[in-house]
Order: sequence, then C-alpha cells, then structure tokens
Amino acid sequence: MDIAKAFESDQIPTIQIQADQVAPDIAAYARTQVEALRAGHNGQTLYIRADELAEQVIATLIAKADGMFLWVNLQLDNLCQVSKAHKDSLILEALLSLPRGLPDTYSRIMERIDAQSQYMRGLALKCLTWIVYAEEPLRTMDLQRALAIHADCKKLEDLELDEISVIIEACGNLVEETRHSLRPVHYTVQEFLGRSIQEQNMTAIHREILDVPPAHNIISRACLLFLNLEVLAGPKPVASALESFLLSRAIAQYAARYFDYHFTNSSMQSDTKRYLEMLLRRSGQHLAAILQIKLFQERFDLGYSFRAMKFAVSASTFVYGSLLYNIAEIRQRWLEDTPPRYALHVACAIGLLPAVSNLLSQDCDLNERDEEGKSPLYHASVAGHVEIVRSLLEQGVDVNQLGGKYHSALQAASYRGRNRIVKILLDNGADVN
Repeated sequence: MDIAKAFESDQIPTIQIQADQVAPDIAAYARTQVEALRAGHNGQTLYIRADELAEQVIATLIAKADGMFLWVNLQLDNLCQVSKAHKDSLILEALLSLPRGLPDTYSRIMERIDAQSQYMRGLALKCLTWIVYAEEPLRTMDLQRALAIHADCKKLEDLELDEISVIIEACGNLVEETRHSLRPVHYTVQEFLGRSIQEQNMTAIHREILDVPPAHNIISRACLLFLNLEVLAGPKPVASALESFLLSRAIAQYAARYFDYHFTNSSMQSDTKRYLEMLLRRSGQHLAAILQIKLFQERFDLGYSFRAMKFAVSASTFVYGSLLYNIAEIRQRWLEDTPPRYALHVACAIGLLPAVSNLLSQDCDLNERDEEGKSPLYHASVAGHVEIVRSLLEQGVDVNQLGGKYHSALQAASYRGRNRIVKILLDNGADVN
C-alpha cells in the first residue's frame, strides 16, 4: 500500500518534508557517522588515512543524500567494506560511483550479496526469502532456528545457530533487529525484493527470491523438518502447558499453522515431498500435537481455541485438517474410505471449505458433538468461517444445538464478535434465549 495515498484517501492532513528542510540534519548525521566509523565504533570501521578524503566523503554524502538518512547509512556500509583494503584510492573510486536513490543502492547491495561465499549467499537467500514470503514475522531466535535447521537435526539443541550479526552481514545490512525480530531496514527494501526490475539489472539471487514456487519450497522444507522433530511427541494436556511450549518455541506455531500453505504453493521438490511423507507416517499422537497447535489461534483467550485432542488422530484426519487436502495426489493416497471421527469438526474449526464440502457429501453426522461437546457448527461459528456456517445450515444442521464453553453456536459467535455469523444464525432460527 502507498502510505501517502492511504492518508489522502481518508482526507487526513499531511505535511510533506522537503529534502532541503532536513539538509542540516543530514550534514550533521553524515559527519557524526563518518567520525564514529573512523574510530571503529559499533563493530564497523571506515579505514581512511587522509583527513581530506574523509571530508570529501562527508561532502559527497551530503550532496547526494536528497534527504535520505537511510541512503547515507547504506553508502557508509559499502564504503566500510571497500576500506578493508586500507587503500584511500579505492574509497575515492567508490565515492565517485555512488548509486543514486534507494533502488539503485539496493541493486548494488544485491550484487555484493550475490558475490559472497557459497555459505553466506545461501544464508542471505534463505533469510530474505523468509522475510518476503513468511505469513507473519518471526522472532529473531525462531528465524535463526528456521535458517539453521537441516535434515540430520533430531532436536533444537543440535542446531548450530548463526549469530545475528552474521545474518545481517550476509544480507548486506538490508535487515536489522528491532523488537526481537529481524526486519527490513526500510519498507522500501520489502517492496524492492518483491518487485521485478529490468531483467538486465537483476542479480541471480534476486531472481531466485522472485521465483515463487522454489521460494515457498525453502520455507515449507524448514517447516516440515521442524514438525518432524521429536519435540512434538504428543499434544499438551492443558492450555497453559501449550502456551508455555509455544513461548519458547514459537517456530512450532508458525510451522504448524503455515507448513501446508507454503507446501501447496511450492515447487514440491523431491526432498520436501519426502519430509512430508515422513510426517504423515508419524504416530497419531505426533500428528495430534501439530493439529493442536494449528487449532490454537489466540493466546489471549486460552479457552477459545485450545483442544486437548482426546480422540484418535490419523494421517487422514491430518489431511482433512490442512491445505494438503487440496492436493489430489495426497487425497488419493492418505484419505481413508470412511472419514475418521471428528474430521468434520477439525475441518470446520480450521476453515477448510473444500474438505467440509467433501465430508458433507459423505453423510457425516452434522450434529455430532466431539469430546468437548462442540458441534461442527459451533467450531465454524466461533472461528468466524462464514461460508462453512452457510454450508452447514443448508444441509439442515441443528442451529440451536447446545454444547461447548459458550453453550451454543450463537453465543460463541456473539462472544467472539462474529457479527456476520450472528446475523446468519438469527436469520436461520437461532434462539436468542
């Protein structure tokens, strides 16, 4: 979204800052940064022998910054790299060819990333891919785990994590750590990475990031490797235990929630398909633990989405409860002839309309209550899945069936603020009393 246009559309008063208005601040910033870097502050050093050259660096940065502090910072990052040879002539050469504007600067940085050692380039590719394609930001520790996980890993403690500084350096300082999360240094970095530029100017690594199926393969592979770890041996008995587990291993929640999204959008490479096969062959308790996390949507209301999973879970249940259902090959191989118990409840809770439609066509009991006394309609209503609620009502489900924490589908939808569903239920005869 264009931020300026968003404000304009809502008729919010805006103040536009011109480059010349911040010129004195840019000048002060450039001088302070050059002096600090020459002194080796903050782990970076700008090796300049001649004071005259240092003044030329400052003057050039001021003249070309066009009001952009970030541009100044990124040029200094590059000059620090160049200065490692301890030759003023190389700094002068780099100074005379500084890129204009942020897009050209990002392109120059991508060239530098592309030319790194194989390990550092691969690390950058994985990190930038996660940043561009992840459905929600990961905490720094969880991203470190996602970047480090490998096929031979049996437990999290086996992982040899990359230092944050190493990851940032591999990414050419296009990312930074803020609020315990690695993020782009500026929103324009995310825009640049996700947008095609002229083919002749695009680096190989940028092309790889923009190649959507292989990019999703990187993430789905990491998710599947994590979900195969023994740490997910079985579901937690109470909500507080699950919450504690996820606080220390948030990557588990991301992997459980989104592995299927990334897999269905990936190139489904042979190794990733093999890890999925391994997962589907896991014990019912292992698969139940993953479904428990997938269903656990909101930590601020533990009673809303926690399920103790006190019922038998099979690979068939697991497929009905994930986007894997949308892949014909997986349906044909893993779905049982008779739907497993509570498959409809799981599909309704997670919001998988195609799976629900299939189960409804197989004459599943619409009003069956699960081990917690909740009906399929209750699950769909509390989770806010409008089309599934409509489908169940069209099939003649009992709109006033009692059960669950909130006692009825109407009360559950009301408590959760699902106003559209409340109206649909009332229109279909739900009893307000």
